[in-house]
Amino acid sequence: IVGNRLVPKELFGVNLAYNVGCEPQNLDWHDELSIFDVSTNFKPDIIVGSDLVYYPDDTEPLLQTLDILLKNGGGGQSMLLILPLPPTAEREALPDFRRRLESGVGDKDVVMDELEMIIRSASTDEEEIHNFLRIRI
Repeated sequence: IVGNRLVPKELFGVNLAYNVGCEPQNLDWHDELSIFDVSTNFKPDIIVGSDLVYYPDDTEPLLQTLDILLKNGGGGQSMLLILPLPPTAEREALPDFRRRLESGVGDKDVVMDELEMIIRSASTDEEEIHNFLRIRI
C-alpha cells in the first residue's frame, strides 16, 4: 500500500517490479474510489506496506482500508506492515494506530513485534541502529 502523496508517481513500483517481478497497485486510503477500485478489481495474495502512519488523520482511513480489503478479498489472507519506530523516526499517529490494532482488524488477528536493524559502515565500522514495528495480519 502506498499513498501517492509520498512516492513520486514516475517512480511508483519501479523497484518492486524490477526486484520481485510483481505488479504493484497504488492505493490512497484517503480516496474512497481508490479503495473501492483496489478491493474489487485487484486481488493480491498479500499486501505489503511500509512507513504508512505519520499523522493522526491517517489512522482511521488506514484502519478502514485494511478492514475493507480483508472483508472484500482484495487483500488476500495476509498483510505485512513495517513501520519505523523512534528514536530514528517520529510518527505522531503511531501510538494510537498501534493501540487500535491490538484488538484486531475485522475478524483477523494481529501480531505485532519489534525488530532491530543494525547498519554498519564499511569505511568507519560505526553502527547505526534502527527499530521497526512489524505487523502481521
